[in-house]
Amino acid sequence: AQLGDHWWPSVSLLHTALGAVNDRMWALSGAGSSPTSAIGAALDFTYVGNFLKGVPAHGWDSWFPVMLAMRHMDAGGAGLYETLFFAQNVKFQYATTSLLFIEPFWALWPTNLAWPLNALGWLAVAGTGYYVFRIAQHLIGDDRPFGGLSVVQNSLLLAASMTAALTFYPLVQAWELGQAQTFINFFCTLSLYLFLRRRTALSGFFLALACLLKPQLALFVLWGLVRREWRFVAGLVVTGAVGVIAAVARYGWHNFFAYFEVLGFLSRRGESYYINHS
Repeated sequence: AQLGDHWWPSVSLLHTALGAVNDRMWALSGAGSSPTSAIGAALDFTYVGNFLKGVPAHGWDSWFPVMLAMRHMDAGGAGLYETLFFAQNVKFQYATTSLLFIEPFWALWPTNLAWPLNALGWLAVAGTGYYVFRIAQHLIGDDRPFGGLSVVQNSLLLAASMTAALTFYPLVQAWELGQAQTFINFFCTLSLYLFLRRRTALSGFFLALACLLKPQLALFVLWGLVRREWRFVAGLVVTGAVGVIAAVARYGWHNFFAYFEVLGFLSRRGESYYINHS
């Protein structure tokens, strides 16, 4: 009941700062990831020039396999996963529904696909931090963007939320590596915020966009059914069904179902197989 009182944002910012220091000390002890890479990812992200360039140091992890997939589809598209994933050992581990996001950028930037996608990924990471702030406001009990709390308190809470996001290594590292995970994180965070605001159909819509990139998240349908969140389930299922129909129409039934063979392979071998064999 006291979360919205005067010192909550200040305590939150202090907690976030101490957590960041603890993470760095843990890394320095040798028990975690390299502190240089962790700090470097955050600093690389905060340099606005990298948003304009859209080219972080290693920004092709998702986009290079996606680019090869788009080239394969342009050449006819038969046996997408058999050719790329199994025969050529290309780590294209995404469902064909994910290519629906790529099509507009491929049409405009076929020789430099990483630039627009990493620029959007930068915005997605920043947007994730912003909706962490909005979720914190909701939990405090204030749903208005800058209402209730004082300007100073809102500023501290926003700073705490953005600091938490930009010092969370997996979040900024996803952008540093050029991964579709940046968009998944944003869609899931926005979906959570909308669900808390009881805009459940729209929450399901944005979670469905994440599912088109990572179909495993469709398990939330079961969660929604158990919780009897019918509008959430409807938004998720209808949007997902439209995406599946569009992907099948564009890329074919065979390629759509061949993805399940990829999932089976990854469940047995793991993603590290491609790290060790590429």
